[in-house]
Amino acid sequence: SRQWSCNDRDTKMPPSTRSTAAASSAASQELILGRLTEKLRSTIEKHGDDSRAAAVVYTSLGIQLRSSGQPDEAISNLSRALAVWELHKSHEHIAMVSLQLASLMQKRGDLRATRACLIQCITAKDQLAGSDSRETQTELAKVLLNLSAVERSLGNFAQAEPPARRALEIRERLLDPDHLDVAAAASVLGLNLLAQHRCEEALPLLQRVVAIREAALGPDHVECARAWNNLGSAVRDLGDYDWAFSLFSRAVVVWSANYGPESADAQRARKNMNEIHPKLSAAFGGGSPVSGGGGQQSPLSGVPSSIFFPPSPVSEKTNESRSVSRPTSALERHRRRSRPTTPPDRRYRRSSESLEQAEWAVSVILASTMQIIDWSAAAKERLQRLEEERARLRLELRVWELEDDASKLRAALQDRTPQSIANATPRIRIDHAQVQAEAQKAARARAEAEARAQAEERARLEEAAAAEAR
Repeated sequence: SRQWSCNDRDTKMPPSTRSTAAASSAASQELILGRLTEKLRSTIEKHGDDSRAAAVVYTSLGIQLRSSGQPDEAISNLSRALAVWELHKSHEHIAMVSLQLASLMQKRGDLRATRACLIQCITAKDQLAGSDSRETQTELAKVLLNLSAVERSLGNFAQAEPPARRALEIRERLLDPDHLDVAAAASVLGLNLLAQHRCEEALPLLQRVVAIREAALGPDHVECARAWNNLGSAVRDLGDYDWAFSLFSRAVVVWSANYGPESADAQRARKNMNEIHPKLSAAFGGGSPVSGGGGQQSPLSGVPSSIFFPPSPVSEKTNESRSVSRPTSALERHRRRSRPTTPPDRRYRRSSESLEQAEWAVSVILASTMQIIDWSAAAKERLQRLEEERARLRLELRVWELEDDASKLRAALQDRTPQSIANATPRIRIDHAQVQAEAQKAARARAEAEARAQAEERARLEEAAAAEAR
């Protein structure tokens, strides 16, 4: 009963103590709810149900009910608070309460109600006195992006574009152009445009997202992989299958390295690669860049081994030169053998492309190797921390056992019997003869002390009697 998980770093207590703390927290929440309910009743009796004081208590009660896990009651109280705040035209409270309601509706799965609450929140924030302040504009951008996401979930891609575009304009005005929040807003707008098949407009936005995230997070970050996958979808729809295949493959490598080859993100990027595979095969004149030479697969779980080195297309001129009959003249045969079959500029272009692909492959392999080294160091450090935590917990457990034994031993020593002491301390080896001798010695000392006390009492009484006789 004294063992618990070593991973509970934030609650360094046994399960019984944690359950007691949870029970006390639940009791405190019930106490707060009871006080708020009583406060609401007295406020309504004193000021009325449509007063600002009642709206304040309705709002506090709804937020407390939400935190205590009662969403239906929270929605009821927050809806009543919102209606009262609308009567008093308090835009600040309308924005706050409608945002709370939107969160509750989204958790319930009611996206249409969520959209209505978010629109009401945006309208209230626009009507605030200090609506141009930096803090208000920052919060407004977040709400606009949430509204755009809800519209996309409902399939209203055209309605999702204006709030995303406005959020991007706000963040571009308030933040640096290479800020990650700007990239997030640009990504949302780019995906909305992509869903409307407006790939030409989405392409520069998604390219900007890739540039910002690569510069801020590094090429081995999962957010960069997500940006590559989105950009790959755009260029695939534009017909650039080579570029799309390269972006999807980079996303597969990073997602597989961070989340595992069977993760949902890696499988989605691998599915995108498989969709454009037939078109790549046609582009390479029947040579599959996925199967490569011999059809061997890469150990990167789905990433083809020939992804970095696609086969070069064979020119028709070379095929025609090979199909020409062998010349009869020795001088002509020598000229044919010494003549290059590929123009120099094309050979140079192929060599440059192969060199760039090789450099990119080496950089990906080095990045993966460094990532594995970082994982190993982090795993060793975590293992060391766990061992230290385990030793500390064992020490605490031993201290608690000794304290328990000491309390039992103190209770048994009051009886002063060897058998009670032996039963109270099963983990301690006790010499019963020595315990008995100690008990007898203690009994003799107690008897001598009692005899001395009786003798002193008799002497005192005799002295008192003699003094009285005198």
